[in-house]
Amino acid sequence: MHANYLALFVAFEGYMCEDFHIQVYGPDPDPKITLTNASQNATFRWSSRFSFFIPINASFKICFKLNELTRCPKIIEQVDLVLHVVTFNFYLGRLKLIHHEFNLADKALSLAYNLCPPHYYNQKRHILLYLTVARLVLGAHPSPHLLEEYSLSHIFMPLIQALLSGNLAQYEYIVSSMQPFLMLHKCFGILRYRTRVTLFRNLVKRVWMIQNQPRTLSFHEVCVAARVSGFGSEFSVEDAECLVQSLVDQGFLLGYLNHGKRCVVLRGEVFPTMYSLK
Repeated sequence: MHANYLALFVAFEGYMCEDFHIQVYGPDPDPKITLTNASQNATFRWSSRFSFFIPINASFKICFKLNELTRCPKIIEQVDLVLHVVTFNFYLGRLKLIHHEFNLADKALSLAYNLCPPHYYNQKRHILLYLTVARLVLGAHPSPHLLEEYSLSHIFMPLIQALLSGNLAQYEYIVSSMQPFLMLHKCFGILRYRTRVTLFRNLVKRVWMIQNQPRTLSFHEVCVAARVSGFGSEFSVEDAECLVQSLVDQGFLLGYLNHGKRCVVLRGEVFPTMYSLK
């Protein structure tokens, strides 16, 4: 069938009939079609991944040649290319998420979500679930209204609230309680271990805001807050200093370290949006 459509397509192009020759290899439904241009000595090959477009494009070509444009909508009705793009980017995003390529996962899943028609509610909900996981690692999250709209608020809102407060103990408790669900969706390890930087940054921001946004923040104050939030009694001032240095190096905290006074000197927009820096 594919070969017949292709032959008809070539036949309509009069100048192509003389210069191009068609050969079909293998039985249907997966023929290997070779279109050879004798004058240019060039060969183009179609395999099953391209064969989907051959009858569609040939049909469009015929309609335009015969000036039967009223038939084009019927052709379009038979195929929804948007849904193929949505499906491809959904699985691409999931793959990138599993490989911890979070920026690429966010890009693919965002495209899939935005292109998915609104009436495909379950599909958009499924995409949003994985997109939320990617965004949490990157320091962003959907609005409560959006999560509520897709019946995901009971899953993610407690997690987001713990993350925003920098409460490690509460966050890990919630993640552990969701382990069967997260394991099923291959997200448990991601949410358990790849959000630590975001958690610590939010904790530092919380300490800074409680102290009326000072221009300096001591490592001792950060250390005390970290112990209370579940980082452990063994968490030391040196640990706090190392993590603050990491935040500064990554641009998640603007300022510089004064090692002599054991504090961080803050400047400018102290806590830029993490998502914009990824």
